[in-house]
Amino acid sequence: MPTVTGTDDVFGEVAEKFEFLENFARGYFKRLGFEEVRTPIIEYSWVFRKTLGDSSEIVMHQMYSFEDKDGKEVVLRPEGTAAAVRFYIEKIQSAKPRAKLFYIGPMFRRERPQKGRYRQFHQIGCEMFGFDSPESDAYIIFILSEFFRNIGVQHKIEVNSVGCPTCRPRYSSALKEFFEAKTLCEDCQKRKERNPLRILDCKKDIEVVKDAPNILDFLCQKCKSHFELVLNNLKNFGVKFEINPKIVRGLDYYTGTVFEVFSTKFSNAIAAGGRYDLLVEFMGGHPTPALGFAIGVERTVDLLELSSERNRLGLFICYTSEGKQKAFDFFTRVVVSLNLISAGKGGTSHVGEIREHIVKRFDISVEGTKSLKSQVRYADSQNFRFIAIIGKNEIEKGVITFRDLQNSYQFEMKEDELLF
Repeated sequence: MPTVTGTDDVFGEVAEKFEFLENFARGYFKRLGFEEVRTPIIEYSWVFRKTLGDSSEIVMHQMYSFEDKDGKEVVLRPEGTAAAVRFYIEKIQSAKPRAKLFYIGPMFRRERPQKGRYRQFHQIGCEMFGFDSPESDAYIIFILSEFFRNIGVQHKIEVNSVGCPTCRPRYSSALKEFFEAKTLCEDCQKRKERNPLRILDCKKDIEVVKDAPNILDFLCQKCKSHFELVLNNLKNFGVKFEINPKIVRGLDYYTGTVFEVFSTKFSNAIAAGGRYDLLVEFMGGHPTPALGFAIGVERTVDLLELSSERNRLGLFICYTSEGKQKAFDFFTRVVVSLNLISAGKGGTSHVGEIREHIVKRFDISVEGTKSLKSQVRYADSQNFRFIAIIGKNEIEKGVITFRDLQNSYQFEMKEDELLF
């Protein structure tokens, strides 16, 4: 029985990569002062129709929307920023006007499935509210670049400015005039009237837009000065970047600085973001400058490289019929005192090593009728580093035998040496 089109099961090595990426992100962004927010997967449709723009690809073709039983239209969230803004306005703006938030979770868009792009996909995102300086633009690009560097993903960064309500209308008029005599796809014919900038983001009319006017030639003095300071600050941070005037992002709420991050291995962006100074007010909050980015988890996972041989980890308890009761007593005692066990500390190197693996992964055989050999074989197949063997001999001597499955040696230890 197949999964729903555009969805996939996450298991095995891919699940390990998901776990690694999400755990690293939580630690990394918390250290930088970001707080985690978990918004609902389901939202009222106005949250996204109002913020993304009717001419955006997401609203026109990709949102999963339906009418709830009370007659209100709801959607599965297609992206994280609008939901984070809704949360910020509703829950914390009055008490905490300057806020740094991050989120991790699934999003939903009815796109054509392809490698790295699913209809249920996952994003890791950061949003900064109450920050309006060019330094904050450069800062958020810098920490995103460092995120990828830390996980070993080679990348390049492209930046642009999409202007503001003062200068963007002049550029929109120039674009509309430029595209007037061009042959465009059906969607871009509509975009030409609603928002010509969206044409620059079209995947069908790539050749048509190559000679389109350059948005940087139309920036007002304020936007131009801000963008120049962003570029200077990026240089001060040591961030390598390219200016790409065709970047407009696929969402209508962006103003000023926008950016995309690409892997050196494939063409699709693995992360993107920018400034959206008008969005909070547009959604009903107090005027608040803001900026952020989102990382595509599936695309990033495809770029992560784990060791071809997974590191062995943990301790697994095996036993004979004579040692079964002692084995479960030992297992129970360890589980109860797990929070008291200090990894890497002990009277001998063996004690420290065993403790280190116990706190990371710990289990016992629950197939008591299986032979000791079968239990050991199972532990080996599950990539445990150590096994604890408790049998008749161990009961008589008052010890537990530990075997290192990676380095093929074993030793004995008394239970109290390990658990105090």
